[in-house]
Amino acid sequence: MNFSKRILFPVLLLLLIFLAIEGASFAALSLARGRFFSFAEADHARRIAAENRISFYPGSVLIPEWMKADTLHPYVGFVLAPPTPADPYGFQNSVSPIQKKSPEKVIVGILGGSVAGQVFDWGEEALLGELRRAPSFRGKEIVMIRLAAGGYKQPQQLMIVNYLLMLGAEFDVLINIDGFNEISLPFVENIPKNVFPAYPRLWYMRVGTLSTSELMGHVGKITILKGMKSRWAAFFSRFPFRDSSAFYIVWKAGDTLIDRFLYNENSAVLDYKPQKSNYAETGPLVHYEKESALYEDLAAIWERSSVLLNQLCRENGIRYFHFLQPNQYVAGSKVLTAKEKKECYDEHRRYSIPVIKGYRYLMSAGRDLSAKGIRFHDLTKLFVPEKGPVYADPMCHFNKRGCMILGSAIGKIILEEDEGG
Repeated sequence: MNFSKRILFPVLLLLLIFLAIEGASFAALSLARGRFFSFAEADHARRIAAENRISFYPGSVLIPEWMKADTLHPYVGFVLAPPTPADPYGFQNSVSPIQKKSPEKVIVGILGGSVAGQVFDWGEEALLGELRRAPSFRGKEIVMIRLAAGGYKQPQQLMIVNYLLMLGAEFDVLINIDGFNEISLPFVENIPKNVFPAYPRLWYMRVGTLSTSELMGHVGKITILKGMKSRWAAFFSRFPFRDSSAFYIVWKAGDTLIDRFLYNENSAVLDYKPQKSNYAETGPLVHYEKESALYEDLAAIWERSSVLLNQLCRENGIRYFHFLQPNQYVAGSKVLTAKEKKECYDEHRRYSIPVIKGYRYLMSAGRDLSAKGIRFHDLTKLFVPEKGPVYADPMCHFNKRGCMILGSAIGKIILEEDEGG
């Protein structure tokens, strides 16, 4: 009996200590989030980390978790992989992007980068809610086609439409949502490696030989770290760890540490300057005497691409709408919440710097697009009235609420034009 008591007491003590730690962890996580900690959300986060794909593209750790891996494409730079059964063309639609017009349906394509993809995923309900009110949409089936992917920038949108029209696709409406990638990605990912700014993002890493020991060393570390990230998440997804808020904190701390190492290795790859390169890796060599000349050129590529898209759409009976996406780095565009200031604003981040310096060139080019009669709308001030959080990270992505607001705004603009005849 005494022996049993001696065993039972420490067991109960350990159980009480664990319950106290568990309760304190749950309370701390709930307080940090401003709502009750969700085990379902924790499980989803671990599952995303466990499914982390091994990739030689260094931008992958710097982009949102919902972005898919991609693969080279001969005409549009890259497409998403693997293809879906209904969409072998690489845009991951649940229906074929090669649609034919009919009086019973309206075919709407959404172009752009990851923000356009977010609108398709999270803002579609709000967008469709407005479109169904429009006279030319009312009572018809609306077929939404995703032509967006993380990292797309002009002239990829232009090339995608050319490519699909050549294959026989037809559209009633094309919505282009862009801006951030066009001004940021060439500055960060192409120019430092002497890659032509109009080429797709990370072009050197996609077609380069990765032959130097220094670069291969960083790529090898990235591969190892991504494997560690996946295994770490898989371990804590098992019982009993998955049902513990305390062990969630342990997993999150380790995952954050791995991400920090990954960020450093990715940064080293982005900063790497090849000593030698060939034309396939760089394209035409250009040199800019002043930084402002680069921004002017990027804005000009963006503007001309939109003009050509508009002409292409007009010749094929398509209504084209172009929207400059909002971002938190445009002065006076939104009063950021405390959470947004902490988690979604970093003016020193390498991808933020060119947006702060160069977005005004796009805004100016946008005014020229409007003057040319193109349906262009500058949405940089869309979130001025918003008091709650709409941003999800420092890379100008939105939470679901932000996507719904953006989708609704786009739909209302199309509705207004439709009602105006």
